[in-house]
Amino acid sequence: MVTVIIPIYNAEEFLPEAIASVLAQTYTDWELILVNDGSTDRSAAICDAAARECRKIKVVHNSNRGVSNARNTGLDLASGEYIVFIDADDMIPPYAIEVMLKTAIDNKAEIVCGEIKEFHGKNPSFPISDAHRHPHHRHPNFTVKLITGKTAAADSLYQKNVDNSVWGKLFTSRLWKSLRFKEGMRYEDLEICYRVFLEANMIVLLPQPIYWYRQHAGSYLHTFSVHRADALKVTDSIIEYVSTHCPDLLPAARSRRLSASFNILGLIAANPGNRSSVTDRIADDCWEKIKELRGESLRNPNVRLKNKIGIMVSYIMGRKGLELLSKIVYRN
Repeated sequence: MVTVIIPIYNAEEFLPEAIASVLAQTYTDWELILVNDGSTDRSAAICDAAARECRKIKVVHNSNRGVSNARNTGLDLASGEYIVFIDADDMIPPYAIEVMLKTAIDNKAEIVCGEIKEFHGKNPSFPISDAHRHPHHRHPNFTVKLITGKTAAADSLYQKNVDNSVWGKLFTSRLWKSLRFKEGMRYEDLEICYRVFLEANMIVLLPQPIYWYRQHAGSYLHTFSVHRADALKVTDSIIEYVSTHCPDLLPAARSRRLSASFNILGLIAANPGNRSSVTDRIADDCWEKIKELRGESLRNPNVRLKNKIGIMVSYIMGRKGLELLSKIVYRN
């Protein structure tokens, strides 16, 4: 059995589509756990109605405790041998679970990482019935790539090949026996993904769209609030963890902290309306970390090109040059 977990908060506009995409799966041995995280819109009613229509759907109504708590609740209730996460405003194509499960079994892998396809608006431009009309979509002749858990953890921290999201993936439930999402902090996926990867012996990279990610106007990616600074705390905790448990990953962890520093400094510069003494202190911390980490990252062949460009700008043009560049990169 595969357990699908959907955390929900005020998602009435898109939640029916997320649920429908699970109901449409070509693989049928699944359970769906809907965790309503204190929604104040019609999400609770949508969940209850879905459970009345399908006995394989379980609903939990919690007070508002955040997405990490909602996912943890789903993990505590999961009965499946495998786990799949979906966000309430996203969807999965009908072949997703079938393809990922077959790939995991065929390759004796504990995690399958599929590709993510972005779409805008109410519905994806690719109909969810495609897999039924074209059975070859379910068993394509793609060449998968096998990597170790340690390689996946390193790649995710270097921000190449493997992303830091839990959606778009199939996990064996064993990996989550001692792991839970950290509550009360943003960037919960970044905080846990590399540790889940380290628990796995074998991971498959599947070059097929497995997850449909809905892009919204006014993207969170280009805005700033003090909560975004949680990325700095999370990347500091990654450095602390790998220093003790997997020192080989320390250069990758420090590269990820550099990325977070570039990102947050840039967002603060690009959103001057949010400036305050707090954001000024955060920006100062980012600049100090950039100066501390840029030399080793420039010499590290695994560090991504985007970081190396930022490093060169920081050397040549200083902080003001970085901030000026960020206003262009992060303009809304």
